[in-house]
Parts: sequence; structure tokens; C-alpha cells
Amino acid sequence: MSAEIENRICDYLRGYGRHDLSALESLAQFELWGVVAQCELLARASRFIKILDENELRAVAAGEVNLVDLARWVAAELKGNKP
Repeated sequence: MSAEIENRICDYLRGYGRHDLSALESLAQFELWGVVAQCELLARASRFIKILDENELRAVAAGEVNLVDLARWVAAELKGNKP
């Protein structure tokens, strides 16, 4: 795991614990963080996909459009790296 990511998460936890130490201690007992993080990733992806119209959704659902490939292509384009 990246030390930078761990440090940022520790900063969040410190702020959370300063506000409510007992709540932080409860978080320390919870063992399903990976599941919760996966659910949040799904929720964030769902927020994006909601902007697509029905035809676009059907194309993605049918595999006619690969959203991963398109997102990578557009990200490279925005960075100035045309694929």
C-alpha cells in the first residue's frame, strides 16, 4: 500500500477521532472496510452512469460500448497523450 495513501487516511482518522474518539474506536473494530469501499465505488460509478440516456445505457449493457476503454482514451486525451 502506498505510504501516501495511508498517511492521508490517518489524517482523516485523526480529524474524525478528535471530534469523537469513541466513534473512532468503533471504526477500529469494524472489519468490513473492503466491502464498504467496494460499495462506495459502485455508488460513484452509478452516479456517473445515470447521466447516460437509454440508448447509451443499452449499448454499455450489451457490451457494444466499452466504458473502461472510452474513459482511458478520454483521460489520455485530456492529458495531451492521444492514444
